[in-house]
Amino acid sequence: MIQEEIVGYLPHNLKIWAEEKSMFSESMETEYERHVYTLSIQTLNYFIKHVKDKPILRPLSDLTKPITVDGKEFVPMEQFDSYNILMLKKMLDYKIHTFNLLYRVIVKLYQWHFDIHGLIEKGEAIDINTLEV
Repeated sequence: MIQEEIVGYLPHNLKIWAEEKSMFSESMETEYERHVYTLSIQTLNYFIKHVKDKPILRPLSDLTKPITVDGKEFVPMEQFDSYNILMLKKMLDYKIHTFNLLYRVIVKLYQWHFDIHGLIEKGEAIDINTLEV
């Protein structure tokens, strides 16, 4: 994975799945907690050094399903205007990962941890729907 593909997620508390349990894992109760840490500017160097660690992202197919972010449930596709809904539908139909979207829409997709770079398909990210929390 290249750094350009991950940098957009930095301000948005992206969760990372660590192949090896983290150094804090002894105090964690669940398997999920033992393997997950939050990516931030401070943890970026750790992430880069541990190349087996993978970001936890939502597949683009989740755009049409209810998701919960910061305790609020909503359908992401319903949050955009008609032009961007059309562009997002084209992304889904043609499996293109950035298709003429406005910057503010791309930022929202980063904020909601959507995989806009096809990292899940490349095996470089974990699909959030496959984890048991």
